Amino acid sequence: MTRLTTSRRTAIAVLTVLCTFLVPSCTRVVDDARGVAAQPGQVFGSYASEQDCTPVDADLVDVPTPAGVAAGRDPVLRIPVPDGWKRISALDSPMIRFVIRAEKLASRGLAPTAVVTLESHRGELSARSFFDEQRRQVTRLGVTDLVLNDTTLCGLPAVRGHYMSPTIGAAGSRRAELLSAVMYAKGRTFGVAVTVQSADENDPEYQRDAAQILDGFQMLPPGAG
Repeated sequence: MTRLTTSRRTAIAVLTVLCTFLVPSCTRVVDDARGVAAQPGQVFGSYASEQDCTPVDADLVDVPTPAGVAAGRDPVLRIPVPDGWKRISALDSPMIRFVIRAEKLASRGLAPTAVVTLESHRGELSARSFFDEQRRQVTRLGVTDLVLNDTTLCGLPAVRGHYMSPTIGAAGSRRAELLSAVMYAKGRTFGVAVTVQSADENDPEYQRDAAQILDGFQMLPPGAG
């Protein structure tokens, strides 16, 4: 896959998820990050371990492999689903893997939403290279006030932080919480992003649920039990 094609696919995915905020929404954006532990030419997929994942008090649900993607090719993704959050499958695709929404926490007609996206590139990219490429792809989308910090996800290089989403239609700019990680496996570099957003970011129940989703998300090697 060429860099241009990958860039177009990512931009389309970002815009698609941004627009869902009108019904309600969440946004998938990766920007301005530095990789942890992985250097150019270093295989970092083997660092992923369930023992290094963070346990949370919410049921973990496996993110299903979409139609058309070979079973066992992609990393195993698991997301905590707090009470009251329901699966929305209308946007499912090879890139947009999982969407959940909490109608019980709706504010001003908009319900909090969490979106999981996964993309892949042939060959091995360092975490720094991967995140830098994502930054170039989304800087023109109007994201502001971006703050991301280096971290790890199940031992993988990751970034976590927040940003303000662009204003689209009647939906004003909203703060989004983001977790993104990178894995190299089976000859491909995979990048996952989990974004959680609400019209009322100060709702304590939303804040607790969002923390559970991001703290407890898992990305493990293909075939992990």
